[in-house]
Amino acid sequence: MSVTWSPSQAVTRPATIERAFSISNSETLTLLTRMTTRPSLQRQIAVDNLIGRLKAAGVWTKLDALYVLAAHEVGTAVLNWVSTNYTLTSGTAPTFTANLYVQGNGTTQFYDTQFNPTTAVSPKFVQDSAHIGAWQVNSVTGGVMGHTGATLIPATTPTYRLNGAVGITGSGAAQIGYVTAVRSSASSLIGYYNGVENINSGSNTSATPSNETFYVCARNQTADTFSQARLTIVHYGQSLTAGEVAAAYSAFNLYLLGIGAV
Repeated sequence: MSVTWSPSQAVTRPATIERAFSISNSETLTLLTRMTTRPSLQRQIAVDNLIGRLKAAGVWTKLDALYVLAAHEVGTAVLNWVSTNYTLTSGTAPTFTANLYVQGNGTTQFYDTQFNPTTAVSPKFVQDSAHIGAWQVNSVTGGVMGHTGATLIPATTPTYRLNGAVGITGSGAAQIGYVTAVRSSASSLIGYYNGVENINSGSNTSATPSNETFYVCARNQTADTFSQARLTIVHYGQSLTAGEVAAAYSAFNLYLLGIGAV
């Protein structure tokens, strides 16, 4: 018996075949369900890897909030990865550039985190155990986040202020990259740049956190100040060790490199 074959009987194969993978962290699954549109498979893997690295380093459980602003859609950029609390809101929203950053205009644009350390329920960010961090990808100065008593000012001489009457000034150019301030006691305030200690003050007396919410792309105070910083990542929570800051820098750097944001 003979069999006749025609082109119409050919099997159509997909143009690309995506390799199956399993998500390792339940937190990733929870986050993905909160997104309006799920990102690509490659991005889901990157998200899962970042969360896994932060958990392994002991950083994840110390966060009140993590905003990965280098996101595939603006609805995801405003999400707090750690919980459903403190979603970013805005009156005049900063400009969102997909997969790269958000940027304020320096005059009116900002996000409000809705996080006020004096009224939040059981915050990890408290007077003598706190941190704030941000990753900036352009060379401009000005307070990139925070409020009266807590802010980061990347500059050729960066300023770190966290639950104190005054800030401390570091050295070296710390405009582009990852800037973190950590308060670990009533007198200790340390500023980091790209995961490495930049300035260490053992005599910066702490004060009660300001009764204001944190802003992103601006500083919430009596006369608000605004920034034109291009921000990819912002986070805050309880005190981090030097090793945890270094691990966070490594984890964020791998994520941002992987998606082409740095």
